Amino acid sequence: MKNSGFTLIELMITIAIIALLTSIIITSAGPSRSKSRDLKRISDMGQLQLALELYFDRCKHYPITLETGNSANVCTVSSGASVNVDTYISQIPTAPSPSTYTYITDSAHDDYVLYTTLENAVDAQKDSLSDSHKPSFASAIACYSATNLLSYCLGPK
Repeated sequence: MKNSGFTLIELMITIAIIALLTSIIITSAGPSRSKSRDLKRISDMGQLQLALELYFDRCKHYPITLETGNSANVCTVSSGASVNVDTYISQIPTAPSPSTYTYITDSAHDDYVLYTTLENAVDAQKDSLSDSHKPSFASAIACYSATNLLSYCLGPK
C-alpha cells in the first residue's frame, strides 16, 4: 500500500517559492503607493484651486483661510447671498501623511499660493509655480526648481 500525498521537502519548497513571490510583489508595490499618494495630492490641490477661483469670481477676492465654516471668509454678493469657501468645496481635503496643504494669500487677498510636498518627482509638476514665478509674499516657501524637485505650488489661473 503506497501513501499518496506531499513529502515535507515538497511542502517546504512550495512555501519558500510562495514567500519569494510574495516578497517580490510587495517590494514592487511600494513605489506605486507613493506615486498614488502624490497623484492624490496633485488632484486635491487642483480641487482647492478650482474652489478658490469660483470663490474669487463671486467675491472679487480670495478667502482669508481655507477653513470651511469660517465667518472671516463670508462675503455677500450682489444678489444678497452669502458665499463662503464651503459654498464651493464641502470639505477641505487632508493631505496624505507626512505632507500638508499650505495656503498663503497676500494682504489684499487678490493673489495666493497653494503648497505641498510630493514624495516623487512627477511630470504633473510642470504645471506648478516655479520659484522664479512665485509671488514675493510667499517667499518663505520653496516651489518647484531644479534643486527642489519635490515641492508643488499652485497659484491663480
